[in-house]
Amino acid sequence: MKIVAMIAGVALALSSCVTLDTKIQENAPKICSIIERAHTSFVLAAAGGLVSQRTIDKEARAYAVVAPLCVDPSSLTGEQVLILTVQQLIILKAAKEGQND
Repeated sequence: MKIVAMIAGVALALSSCVTLDTKIQENAPKICSIIERAHTSFVLAAAGGLVSQRTIDKEARAYAVVAPLCVDPSSLTGEQVLILTVQQLIILKAAKEGQND
């Protein structure tokens, strides 16, 4: 009985991953398009001197986190999003600690 319950649990977990992957693959291209347009607009505003260097640096770090996710957004999986996000957060944390030294 325990084995059946474990198999059912694994099947349920996998089915939710498939649903999550499908949702990510459906929505990531739209989200990435919005991110790219916002980044381009920000870069233009920054080039015009409308924002401080500190804000420019913050936006650059934020964009660096999401840019790898948007390389091929239609093929992203939940696992890839999690891994890429953690990698980018580690990079950001290391960069921030380097600034404090």
